[in-house]
Amino acid sequence: MNRRSFFQLVTGLLAGTYTACVPKVKRDMQATEIKEVTYKQAEKIMRKEWRGEYDKNLAIAKKACRGFGGEPFNEFLENSNLGNDPETIRAFYSIGRANMEV
Repeated sequence: MNRRSFFQLVTGLLAGTYTACVPKVKRDMQATEIKEVTYKQAEKIMRKEWRGEYDKNLAIAKKACRGFGGEPFNEFLENSNLGNDPETIRAFYSIGRANMEV
């Protein structure tokens, strides 16, 4: 199994588990309530950490998320607000960097 297949499998399992366990109405309500504050907080944290590399690094993280996660996983990240979590952003940045090095 190559690296891409592995990450697709893992992200698909995470998205499927979340979708099965949390009703859509509740996911939408939770995301709406905390999305704006979390986005601003995450941006502030990542700008401080990445400084002048923020835009470039965020683009790498987003590309990895789109490439490895696919649409169901991206929807999961959006609805759960995990896409704004600095740890999620760092993880996808690492995936993107690793993929660039292969």
